[in-house]
Amino acid sequence: MVLAANAPGFVTVSIRPRFVWGPDSSLVEGLVHAARNGGFAWIEGGRHTTDVTYVDNAVEGLVRGWLRGRPGQAYFVTDQHRVTLREFLEENFAIYGVDATIPDIDAGTAARVIPVPAR
Repeated sequence: MVLAANAPGFVTVSIRPRFVWGPDSSLVEGLVHAARNGGFAWIEGGRHTTDVTYVDNAVEGLVRGWLRGRPGQAYFVTDQHRVTLREFLEENFAIYGVDATIPDIDAGTAARVIPVPAR
């Protein structure tokens, strides 16, 4: 929608950070809460790779997009190295003192029992 709105007299740039994390991250805190309360599971072991973006890098990406972005373009912002989701979250869980056992479920079960927005 942002890119489609770009027009003469109305310039748009889309900045797309992935999995923004850092101090007081509501995303990480929500996952911590779910892990502590039995509402979190590793799908297929959580061994897939993903990109993450530390909040300072997300802000830098937003500023650079604002100052240097080309009208009508999208820019993806990450920490420039992929992480294994499980390793990344386990480090964060340790910081927050999560000591709960987190179950593993297969992708087929996840598709049946986890609501789409949470997946």
